[in-house]
Amino acid sequence: MDWKHHLMIGCGLIGLLVYLSFYKQIVSLDIMQILLLIPLILVYSLVPDLDAPASKIRYFFWIFGIIAFGILAYLKEEKLIYFLIAAMIFITLTKHRGIMHTFMMGIVFSVPFYFTFGITFSLFLLAAYTLHLVVDYLGI
Repeated sequence: MDWKHHLMIGCGLIGLLVYLSFYKQIVSLDIMQILLLIPLILVYSLVPDLDAPASKIRYFFWIFGIIAFGILAYLKEEKLIYFLIAAMIFITLTKHRGIMHTFMMGIVFSVPFYFTFGITFSLFLLAAYTLHLVVDYLGI
């Protein structure tokens, strides 16, 4: 599937987040967490393709990684800084459609956000990651 389609699916998940947060009031995230979660959902809907050498997400990952490192350093989020550095090293060592295309990696990439922002935040990221895998598997 094309990266644009994965982003569209991420947008659908964002729509669900907004619906559950503001209309149904089921999701208990504050507005700042939601504003942070929205771009992260879009990123996580593309993350499984980080291992593709020519993917757009890999290029943007390095740019995002450098920017995120600066922001996280400013916020003094040491756990997320270590996670980001480890992720950047790991991504360069993987092959396409290998370990990155597994549910386990979705969990690995979502867990650090659990410790900082809570279960709801990390589950939305895991959902974005998992939807990518499901759509690739189904060949939609």
